[in-house]
Amino acid sequence: MKEQLNKIVESHGLIDQTWEYFWNSYDYYLIEEPEESDEYGLTDRYSIKPKLHSISYRIRKGDFAIEDEAVIVCIYMLLNPTERYIGYYDCLFDSEGNFIDDFFVTE
Repeated sequence: MKEQLNKIVESHGLIDQTWEYFWNSYDYYLIEEPEESDEYGLTDRYSIKPKLHSISYRIRKGDFAIEDEAVIVCIYMLLNPTERYIGYYDCLFDSEGNFIDDFFVTE
C-alpha cells in the first residue's frame, strides 16, 4: 500500500501542489483573519515555518454508506523561529491527483 500511495503522490506531483495550495490558503488567512493571525504573530510568510507532516490514504464510510476516498497531504504549521505548533493544513486529492478540498486549521 505504501508503494502505491507513493506512486500516486509522485506521479501527480501532489507534494508540490499541496505547497502551492498551502501558501494560497495562508495568504488568504492573513487577509481574512487579521485579528486571529495577529494573535499568533503571523504577519507574512517569514513568520511561519510549515513542515510536511504526513501523507495518507483514507477510505471513509459516511453516515449514508457513501464511500469517500482521498489522498491526504498534511502540513504542520509552526511559528518561526520558536517552532511552536499552531495548527495544520490538510490537502485532499482523489487517486487521479485531482484536488478535492483543503482545510487550514489553527488550534
